[in-house]
Amino acid sequence: MKKLLFLLGVFCTLPTIAQVVQVDPPFPTQNDTVTITFNAAEGNGALVGVVPVYAHAGLITNNSTGPTDWQHVQGNWGTADPNVLMTYQGNDLHQMTYHIPTFYGFPSGTQVQELAFVFRDQSGNIVGRDFDGSDIYYPVYPANSGLVGGFLAPPFNQVVDPGDSIRFYAGSNEPATLTLYDNGVQIAQETSATSIEYWHTLNATGGHLIEFVADNGSQIERDSIGVVVTPPVQIVPTPPGLVDGVNYINDSTVILQLYAPFKDNIFAIGDFNDWFPRTQDFMKKDPGGARWWVQIDSLTPGEVYAFQYMVDGGRTYADPYSEVVLDPFNDQYIPASVYPDLPPYPYGQTNGIASLMFPGKTPYSWQNTASYTPPDKSKLNIYELLIRDFADEHSYQVLIDTLDYIQNLGINAIELMPNSEFEGNESWGYNPSFHMALDKYYGTIDAYKAFIDSCHGRGIAVIMDFVFNHSFGQSPMAQMYWDDINNKPAANNPWYNSDCPHPPYCWGNDFDHTAQATKDFIDRVNTYWFSKSSKLMEFATILPKGSPTPGMLGTITPVFNCSSAWPIQYGP
Repeated sequence: MKKLLFLLGVFCTLPTIAQVVQVDPPFPTQNDTVTITFNAAEGNGALVGVVPVYAHAGLITNNSTGPTDWQHVQGNWGTADPNVLMTYQGNDLHQMTYHIPTFYGFPSGTQVQELAFVFRDQSGNIVGRDFDGSDIYYPVYPANSGLVGGFLAPPFNQVVDPGDSIRFYAGSNEPATLTLYDNGVQIAQETSATSIEYWHTLNATGGHLIEFVADNGSQIERDSIGVVVTPPVQIVPTPPGLVDGVNYINDSTVILQLYAPFKDNIFAIGDFNDWFPRTQDFMKKDPGGARWWVQIDSLTPGEVYAFQYMVDGGRTYADPYSEVVLDPFNDQYIPASVYPDLPPYPYGQTNGIASLMFPGKTPYSWQNTASYTPPDKSKLNIYELLIRDFADEHSYQVLIDTLDYIQNLGINAIELMPNSEFEGNESWGYNPSFHMALDKYYGTIDAYKAFIDSCHGRGIAVIMDFVFNHSFGQSPMAQMYWDDINNKPAANNPWYNSDCPHPPYCWGNDFDHTAQATKDFIDRVNTYWFSKSSKLMEFATILPKGSPTPGMLGTITPVFNCSSAWPIQYGP
């Protein structure tokens, strides 16, 4: 399989391909005939009980522009396409067999790297994906590549309790001596074999490197899976003065705090620990039972670190209070001219959106905001502006460069349509996912500050639209408490109504504005944007009353209500 030199300290959250999709042969080359088995009960589980199921299949090749750029796509979406109809096997298993070159029809010279899938019902309204909503990928190996081997189960690295037993199953494409090791100690071996299976009980807390070695006498292949046996949760009060999210203690130390009631264990993982959930990164729980925290030391000042939370044994989430996030699907389409030096997504090390933190970052040097006086609120000439439609380059720098033009129109206030992190790249912004992060499609946080600074130097107000009625599915607040079966926020979600309380006027996942967690979240976001770090002084809210008390279904008036605070001013 993948040649992972999996040193202890490197934790790679592999896709759940062995659960959602199985391929026979398990180490296919691009010239093989393969049987694809889709388990609808795994992944996001959307197609449980659905028959028939259709595949939507493509390839990642040497011609792909990125790891999600499908080529030679097969299947006509929303139709009963017989070419991608799968045969039902019972027990939510669906199967199809095809010859890779014939099925995809790629030209000679193409190097196939991965098979790519999603699955659907006939209409295309119900889609089976990986557990985190992503597409499903399976590696393809070069023809005549010699010995190939790797783990087939478990499908990803594990977080378990002491005394748990795990089935380790690995194989190779030709007979070899197959050996399994736990932290360098041999635990199982088969000779002249193409598979090895072993149930292993893990008792010692901490990290376990489970290594697979295939040796045919002339070639050696290695693969690894990490297992962490959780220590007991420490109940320790959060240090005073912390807020949810990243707390910068000094230029090399941060404390991460996460509001996550009803969870059993949480690790912080990221660049600071090579994405391996070390014991020292196991989060402590506040006696109140809802907040978790951990101190991360020895960071390099000025470096940018990606991180996530690994919750209850495996699923990973970004921080709800992220200031910048990495998106494995959409970042590749952001030009370097708009967002210079965007850190690369840690492909092969984790899944889903990751947060960024910036220990020791040089703060932006404000030039004009300290002396800024807002224009008279009764004499506003507002230019409402959607950045991506205003200029092809869709950047804050372009806005700065056109301020002469805007000012010559007699404009004294610019209202930006929602520019907090939203799903995808091109949007009006009313599908937010991270309210404290700026969408990178428009530029960096410092570029945004420079835009505000430049406007204030001209006496122009900057009004930022907030969307506090709802957020969409990429929000970790939705993902951490999600009802997979019914595809909606779970009943115990601290922030959202499980069902929209005011149909048909429903957008995304509806915030429960009576919930204390929602009130705390909105307070935290507002405090951030109106802090000295951003110097924002004006705002407009979209649907601020869009979530009535549960039980008041149908009482919402279908009107976008706007409110403003004028001026909210902070010292320099």
